[in-house]
Amino acid sequence: LEGTTYSFEQKVSRVYERHVLKVGGRFTRETGDRQNPEIPKVFYQNKADLLANVPLSLLTPFGGPPHASHMDTFGGFLQDDWRVGSNLVLNLGLRYDYYGNVVVRPTTPVEVEIVNLAPATDLRKLDFGPLVDPKRPYNPDVWNFGPRLGFAWTLDEAAETVVRGGVGYLYSPHLAATVRSSAGNPYIPFRQIYNRTEVAARGMKWPWYNDQTAPFVAADLGGRKSVFSVFDTSLQVPNTIQSMLSVQRGFTRTMALEVGYLHTAGRSFPLQRHFTQAFDRETGLRPNPVLGALSGYYVDSSQTMTYNGLQSSLRKRFADRYSWEVNYTLGKGEATQGGDLAAYYLAEVNATQDFWDPEFDRGPVDNDVRHRLVGTFIYELPGVRGGQGVLNGVLGGWQLSGILNARSGLALRVVQPSGIDRSRPDVVPGVDLVVADWKDTCSATGCNYLNTGGFASVPASPLTRATLRPGTYQVGMARGPGAWGLNTTLAKNFPIGASTRLQVRIDAFNLLNMKSYNNPNLNIVSPDFGRISGAGGERSLQFGGRLTF
Repeated sequence: LEGTTYSFEQKVSRVYERHVLKVGGRFTRETGDRQNPEIPKVFYQNKADLLANVPLSLLTPFGGPPHASHMDTFGGFLQDDWRVGSNLVLNLGLRYDYYGNVVVRPTTPVEVEIVNLAPATDLRKLDFGPLVDPKRPYNPDVWNFGPRLGFAWTLDEAAETVVRGGVGYLYSPHLAATVRSSAGNPYIPFRQIYNRTEVAARGMKWPWYNDQTAPFVAADLGGRKSVFSVFDTSLQVPNTIQSMLSVQRGFTRTMALEVGYLHTAGRSFPLQRHFTQAFDRETGLRPNPVLGALSGYYVDSSQTMTYNGLQSSLRKRFADRYSWEVNYTLGKGEATQGGDLAAYYLAEVNATQDFWDPEFDRGPVDNDVRHRLVGTFIYELPGVRGGQGVLNGVLGGWQLSGILNARSGLALRVVQPSGIDRSRPDVVPGVDLVVADWKDTCSATGCNYLNTGGFASVPASPLTRATLRPGTYQVGMARGPGAWGLNTTLAKNFPIGASTRLQVRIDAFNLLNMKSYNNPNLNIVSPDFGRISGAGGERSLQFGGRLTF
């Protein structure tokens, strides 16, 4: 998938005695094209099924014919930076944005369009309405007004203590790929996935090819247009309410301490639910057989997210040959489906176990880190013999710098392979999920990180092999190992003539050679479940030079 964005933005500002007024506007056209011929894939649940050639599912990706697309957006803003007094500045603004539809057109004689259906009256029945206009698969989002208010308040005459704060509504366009991925030949599905029950009923097994699936797909469609993904026709663009409050205090001549609180409330994020999960777990039957076996996603704007963060920093600006800074963040983010805005093939959408109850699996946002510490420093070595002579030219004036990174572990998604994807096991009440002294268990073959006794398999249907209900393990109940490391650089510039210089540098990554443990095996049926089998981040050195002239 390739895309190009063309944009035009114009800003005009005018300064008055107490006001700085800014007004601007923008127009953006995002373009893209696509073609993706693929081959079928046969999946098996275990080795016994593989040897018996009893597939768990069959994926037939017919792909999409070559086509191009574009999406237009435009907006404008008005802002006033108002100096109320000598110690208070207000930032007042209002922004408006309009987001249009994704429009596709074929680039070959093969027809291409985005096929979408009118909203369902009952999503549990998947009773979607008739086809909507392919040139308007969803309604453009028109009413997006974003007010903003900020302030900076200096508390003392010496200007050593400043309080800053603000709140603002921010809108983001739909990621065009989220919608564009459903563009294809309206009479041949972009992708078809049959579950275990459907595969058995049709006699499908390896070897199997796309042209063998085509008659079954045609029979399922019964002359209707093929639907890959279904979008809520009232699809709204994602928006967030950002608010923050911080206090900065300067002390001594070069140091400052700042502590701040940040809150983000996300609304109307895309929620992407795979139709392959929308069937009866015991029988494999789908709630609306007339639709056939839809293999794409149902996309609406019902995902929400929140983030709360306490951020602090202590820094010293460069003076007396050195500077340093330490930043610590305590944060917590939660979302319905990871808080990601990307299309399904880029986003982590594997948290939802139940098509009809995504809120059951609300958990940490993608890459959620509760504790993060970052430190940086720069030290310039003094000159030798007063900064003169050959000895100083070789040994004096080197600059040593470094970055220290430390973080707590990431949320783990323990899985239980099943006839319905994204399945997870149960947790055993009262049992710690992580081995307390796991580092003491490490040997040449790995470390016992997860306590296997804290997990139990969910019963599965003998017909569909799907778990009969979602597992009670929630993403984030267990977290992986933390990590930290120190990267440093030693560099010096050597002047060569009036306008030429040579920089020599040595970079050391993970200078202290600290182990960065991988996450453990998360497959509950694997013999290595819960074990860490590897680590990375070994120390490495890099030598370089750069000639500037």
